[in-house]
Amino acid sequence: MITIIFKKNRYIKTPHEMERNLMTNYRKTDVLITSVILIASVLCYVKFYPQSVFSAEERQKFIPDPKKPLPFSETRMEFFEKAAVVSDAAPCAKIGRDVLKKNGSAVDASIGALICNSVVNMQSAGVGGGFFMTIFKNDEKKVYCLNAREKAPSNMMSDKFMNDGDPVNNSVMIALPGEIKGYLRAHQKFGKLRWEKLVQPTIDICEKGYTIGQHQHNSMILNKDIQWDENLSAVWMEPINITLNNGDQFYSFPAPGSGPLVSFILNVLDGYNFTKESRLMEEENVLRIYHRIIETFKFAFAKRPELGDPNFVDVTEVTNELLSKDFAKLVRLKVKDKTSHDPAYYGLRSNSINYDQGTSHISVIAENGDAVSVTSTINKQFGAAKTGKRTGFVFNNAMADFSFEFLKNNFDLIGADINKPEPRKTPLSSMSPSILTDKHDNVKLVIGGIGGPKILTSIAQTIMRLRWLNNNLKEAVDTPKVHHQLDPMTLVYEYGLIDELVQKLKALGHTTYRKTDSAVYVLQRENDKIIGIHDSRKPGGGVYGI
Repeated sequence: MITIIFKKNRYIKTPHEMERNLMTNYRKTDVLITSVILIASVLCYVKFYPQSVFSAEERQKFIPDPKKPLPFSETRMEFFEKAAVVSDAAPCAKIGRDVLKKNGSAVDASIGALICNSVVNMQSAGVGGGFFMTIFKNDEKKVYCLNAREKAPSNMMSDKFMNDGDPVNNSVMIALPGEIKGYLRAHQKFGKLRWEKLVQPTIDICEKGYTIGQHQHNSMILNKDIQWDENLSAVWMEPINITLNNGDQFYSFPAPGSGPLVSFILNVLDGYNFTKESRLMEEENVLRIYHRIIETFKFAFAKRPELGDPNFVDVTEVTNELLSKDFAKLVRLKVKDKTSHDPAYYGLRSNSINYDQGTSHISVIAENGDAVSVTSTINKQFGAAKTGKRTGFVFNNAMADFSFEFLKNNFDLIGADINKPEPRKTPLSSMSPSILTDKHDNVKLVIGGIGGPKILTSIAQTIMRLRWLNNNLKEAVDTPKVHHQLDPMTLVYEYGLIDELVQKLKALGHTTYRKTDSAVYVLQRENDKIIGIHDSRKPGGGVYGI
């Protein structure tokens, strides 16, 4: 049994919540002219489906960008002495914390939380999908990457992808799940507690029921039954890493993940020598910094179509280029502070790639200094909208992450033949679970995100604000973010960015579009404390620690 409880917020302060609340009030006025019954229906729909009711154009028409910065959300930073877990599902973060209390490892805690996600976050992740896990072992001062992402079936037939007229939710879009095999591989190598101790807390949740969060309610759709085989997969991979100017080491997930792109963005921004003195105070600095960030994003997404599954394509050259300080320097020389350019200027070569959407993230720091950053997905919200007859778990539609000539993806993104579907191949992913260590190889930051291609840009902006703009963790997470993926040639920004800045960015040639649909989950170690905060952009998250 699942207990459904909805609670109204006591007050709304988050920028995207303010936008939604204001939009509701505008529509209330219109609806009052019609009928009381229609009012009730519309207001109920607005509360739980705000993005569905109002287009970005409607929101910008009724709710203009603010003239001055808005207050931050009511979400607080939490401070811990020994260990912590943050997740986009609070009950799962609590389970992870409880595992650590029982002397479980960081990997144990992440597995316990991931299993919980299969229930509490079933619209975003679960055993019917797959994950990327980045692990830091403090005693070895070494980072491991586990690829438990879905793979294309060995008997796949590409001519079947449009049979039912719905390529995204079609059953043939289900790839071979890697989640369970990933749990086993991670536990075999780094687990401490017995398996049943990791599973039992989620069994208890299923038996007792839980409160459905707003995000899960918003995503609810009907699921049909299918049958499935058990050909699962998970492999260990070498992490990619770069050294930043102050000696910090940034580790992230290699292709088919997007860690190389996040690393490239950080390399480019690191060379601009942003400091706490450039705190976005002066208007000229504000515009220049944002413009440089946006231009860097464009160069990053121009390179993304060159990445793919290394078991099928050689990505060594493009990865080395993205990690190169010399290439970052070359890109900085190409960034012009006074103008934007057409896509070809940034090196764009291809025109069809796909990105995951239904995603969940967990960050863990254990008392012994170990850390885990893991991002799990079933691709679209509720995946293929199919469940297994035997298990009832929701299956992924990860095949939609491949590049198809006939299929435009959920994010209107670009790609190449490198990411075409092939038997046993893993599709390219935007997931980038990452860990930052200091020059003494101690964990400083564990970070990851949700939101398809915005994962890359959100992680980069959060780290940039923490390292170079003297923000605390709350400021770095809450500050409105920008995003540009080169195709479409549109700058996406979040509500809360002041109108004056938006207008100046338009004057530089950026076409703008306002939308909020990403979040980051971060743990920071600072001065012998662990600081955690969950991103209020996705309701239902939480951070727990010891």
